[in-house]
Amino acid sequence: MARLKLEKVKEEISTAGFTLVSEDYKNLETPLKIKCKEGHIFFNSLKEIRSGVTCSDCEKIENKEITNKLNKKDKGVIRTLAIDQSTHKNGFAIFDNKKLIYSSFFSTNGDEAIERISHVKKWLIESIEKWNLDIVAIEDIQLQVYGNRSQVSTYKVLAHLQGVLLETAFIQKTPMHVIHVKTWRSYIGITSKKREDAKREARIKVKNRYGLNVTDDEAEAVCIGRYVVEKYLQNNQMFNF
Repeated sequence: MARLKLEKVKEEISTAGFTLVSEDYKNLETPLKIKCKEGHIFFNSLKEIRSGVTCSDCEKIENKEITNKLNKKDKGVIRTLAIDQSTHKNGFAIFDNKKLIYSSFFSTNGDEAIERISHVKKWLIESIEKWNLDIVAIEDIQLQVYGNRSQVSTYKVLAHLQGVLLETAFIQKTPMHVIHVKTWRSYIGITSKKREDAKREARIKVKNRYGLNVTDDEAEAVCIGRYVVEKYLQNNQMFNF
């Protein structure tokens, strides 16, 4: 079968209600960068688009309130919460022992950083108490550099957020582990150097392993959680890093 021309692919994706962002096309299985009508970016192959996939950002409910969907934790189960944290949109994933049982994201409110940090703190406290968490894992911060510009102001805000989350977990008597991005990406097998490409790889890894179409933030939270529970959970007990 002859390979479809890019213009035909654009037309087909447009008919499905999306816009093709990718500038090349290889085959039906190749992930394409696509934008929905709300401006969300996601990655799916033309084959998946034909099957009727939707934008995971659009179909997710932003969980400003703590979900009641989780079952009561069974005796002897270690429940782990992994967060890809920020002061705007936070992806999270929950594992019972080594099994992924839930993932989603929530957005914070407030114009000021301190207000948004307070929102994340409140969410974490409620999560620990309502979901009966045993472990929390977050991603370590790093100074991002784009071209010749470093994002010092963003780094400082994320440092403040990380400190608040660490103190919150300490007060709640819930162990928190901070995982460097290179550590979990290496374990998961993500090799892309560019941030956008690495996020795309994380979504593909989650889709291949769990069959889920998730947001970028969710995907990274799932990968962080998978790293923690697979590497440090043995016989339903967490041993020290």
